Amino acid sequence: MTGHERRTIWVHTPGAARELDRLAFAEFGLASIVLMEHAALAVAHAVEASARRVRVRGVVSVCGTGNNGGDGLAAVRLLANRGFRCAVALPAGEPGTADARANMKAVAAMGLPVFRGDRAIRSAMDEVGGGCVVIDALLGTGLSRDAGGALLAAIRELVGLQATGVPVVAVDCPSGMDAETGAARPEAVVATQTVTFGAVKSGFLEARAWPHLGVLIVGDLGVPRELVERLGTRAEAPAGLVVADWSGV
Repeated sequence: MTGHERRTIWVHTPGAARELDRLAFAEFGLASIVLMEHAALAVAHAVEASARRVRVRGVVSVCGTGNNGGDGLAAVRLLANRGFRCAVALPAGEPGTADARANMKAVAAMGLPVFRGDRAIRSAMDEVGGGCVVIDALLGTGLSRDAGGALLAAIRELVGLQATGVPVVAVDCPSGMDAETGAARPEAVVATQTVTFGAVKSGFLEARAWPHLGVLIVGDLGVPRELVERLGTRAEAPAGLVVADWSGV
């Protein structure tokens, strides 16, 4: 189904998205790592489809320290199981949440190469060799202030890669974008595709967000539909928002 055939969507603010995670456990017993695995499955599917289109078999997952980074670690684990040449870049530090650390432990046990520091992204790309798809799992919707330092440098590097034709798949929200307002703070990743979860984020309705989002995919977190709808609002989809699959939105 295409955007021309369906014109209304469910929308979550970043606050509602956080509440979705909390209530999924409080009301339905769904642990956060279960939601992370569903998110990773959606990302892995999008990356695999993108890789097939451009005929590459390499994947570099650029991961931050929070649960967005955990999604990227889980996704690269799944993609390695599907036969992709995979590497992880940690330009801004080690995973800091329990779920992200659990997936980092699994990635390490699988022997996947992990690179750290200011050359992490380039080293990871050299490791997989040839063409690749890059996963932006730096920040997601968790951005609360302007990115700086190593994070800003990594965002700029991802923008440069996409400009040279490297497909970039953003996890939940392009890093550097304010998911509530759609503004870049102060710069944001320019994604080829964005895989968001549960519902469209409120900032994605703003025209200034669209060049950063690329094609939008709404992934299923595995939470009851009633919860997604309870925390969301119905809205008309703006004509400039390109959504690849409206099912479940």
